[in-house]
Amino acid sequence: MGRRRKGRLRQCWKAPEGALKGNGGGAAGGYTALGLEIVHLRDQEPDGIENGILGPRRHAQVAHYYSKPCIISKPTRLSRGGHYSENNKLNVPDFLYMFHMKYCDYDLFVDTANRRNSFVEEQQKVG
Repeated sequence: MGRRRKGRLRQCWKAPEGALKGNGGGAAGGYTALGLEIVHLRDQEPDGIENGILGPRRHAQVAHYYSKPCIISKPTRLSRGGHYSENNKLNVPDFLYMFHMKYCDYDLFVDTANRRNSFVEEQQKVG
């Protein structure tokens, strides 16, 4: 299994030797990454993310709606946005993650939301 530091996210995990060879996800026909929402706990993580996200941000919460099939080994139909496939079996290996970064930095999130709200207000004025 990949190496991990207790209580911290590492920038990358290494899949176990041969994990992606052979059956290609078995009956599932592929692998689904576990969705993780990277969150910014401002009282514990004061550093910015200018030089990387997974170093300064060490906390995540499981977010199943961000889990997606991402390694496909047989023909399948994916939903719009790729959030699920028509396969009956789900194969979620413990070494495959999908990071969602919307809340990884509080100040960046607020700035982005303010810019979007401002844009919508301007568009409403134009009609």
